[in-house]
Amino acid sequence: MTVGETAASQDPSAPPERIDALSLWLVMQRLDDFKRDQERLYGQVDLLHRGLTDVRREIGDVRHEMTAIRQEVAGLRQDMHQEIAAVRRELGQKTATVRQELREEFAGLRQEVHREITTVRQELRDAIAGLRQDLRDEIAGLRQEMRNEMATVRHDAGGLQLAMAELRRDLDQRISRLTGWLVGGLVTLLGTVVGLRFLG
Repeated sequence: MTVGETAASQDPSAPPERIDALSLWLVMQRLDDFKRDQERLYGQVDLLHRGLTDVRREIGDVRHEMTAIRQEVAGLRQDMHQEIAAVRRELGQKTATVRQELREEFAGLRQEVHREITTVRQELRDAIAGLRQDLRDEIAGLRQEMRNEMATVRHDAGGLQLAMAELRRDLDQRISRLTGWLVGGLVTLLGTVVGLRFLG
């Protein structure tokens, strides 16, 4: 190698060597940028993992709450069934009592009518012809009394039917209100779960 070639190779203004050093520096800077971007991405991924863990934990809590609500709804249904069964038993007992009272009252009326008819027949046998009209009037009065008693009994039975219908309407309203409350709670809970999923 000549002196001129050595001086030319050591000249800092030589184009090939300056281009290689600059390219190497740019590559190193680019690698540093990639490393910083990678560290930043790792940090974001770590944040996403922690957020996902929190969301999963919240979803587990929501599932536990839904299980508790389902158990509470099952308990409420059981209570409603028991209450309805108790009301039905009570209505059955009251109906049986009323029927027994009506049977006893009818039996008493029949005995009374039989006694009156027996008395009237005996009076008809013993009375003279002039008392026949009076006896007819008395029989008509007894028939009217029987009609009045029957009308009273029918009216009492109608009142009992109205009371039973009112009680059934009250039970239907309670069940409707309780069902609306439960459906509203479930809708709110499902809305919360969907919102958490969208946030996640």
